[in-house]
Amino acid sequence: MFFSRFLLLFMILYSSLSLAHGPTRQKVKESIEIKTSANAVWKMIKNLELAEKWHSEYSSISPKKNFLEFTSKRDGSKGLIEILSSSDESMKFKYRLKDPGSIPVNNYSANVSVKQVGDTSNVIFKGAFYRKYVNNDPPPGEDDEAAISAITEIYKNSLKTLKTKLNGN
Repeated sequence: MFFSRFLLLFMILYSSLSLAHGPTRQKVKESIEIKTSANAVWKMIKNLELAEKWHSEYSSISPKKNFLEFTSKRDGSKGLIEILSSSDESMKFKYRLKDPGSIPVNNYSANVSVKQVGDTSNVIFKGAFYRKYVNNDPPPGEDDEAAISAITEIYKNSLKTLKTKLNGN
């Protein structure tokens, strides 16, 4: 009798817990080929304090304690970037948004890498994140689609601007 009640209670609790879930981690990856050396590309992108020259989201970036504070080109909001690692040897840096500002994401981390491929460079942006609203039933603009769309747009526009700055195409 006790076991059957326990089993029934367990099944009810387990089924309700399995239906309650929060957001899933989303990923976006974008790349571009640029007809210039990987060294030239890396020289432009490795110093994030100069990212406003090519990054579509940042109008300015300045050091603030252990972070870089950015101002958004879209709406003037502020956010914080934390550099996790950077390597001239592998031409790659990893960062996270300690504060994403108005970008509709949460727990965002990414890496940017450059590789020489023949006479061109391959630049890759890869990011992983959760939507801005971390509970169930997000409001419009704070859901998975908004987060994926925003990051995809930022990556594509940034890569396009980088290519234009480096070789005018």
